[in-house]
Amino acid sequence: MIDHPRRQKFMMDMARQFKVDGIIVQRMKFCDTWGGESAMMDWDIRKEESPTPYMVLEREYLMGPVGQMRTRVQAFLETIAG
Repeated sequence: MIDHPRRQKFMMDMARQFKVDGIIVQRMKFCDTWGGESAMMDWDIRKEESPTPYMVLEREYLMGPVGQMRTRVQAFLETIAG
């Protein structure tokens, strides 16, 4: 979270190398540092020439309701598949 440009470049290079259809970034709920990082990643991804679909998945420290996360991920996958 300290070296955002390097982390962002690494993520985008990996996405291009593996030709991903979408990116899911998880962050801890109520963590301002991770919230800022995911917002910066969102900004950087959206300014790409052809932005990759992107989802921020918030989770609680002890994972919390796994069913709710599963539903959100499935919905995201459906949007990029269709």
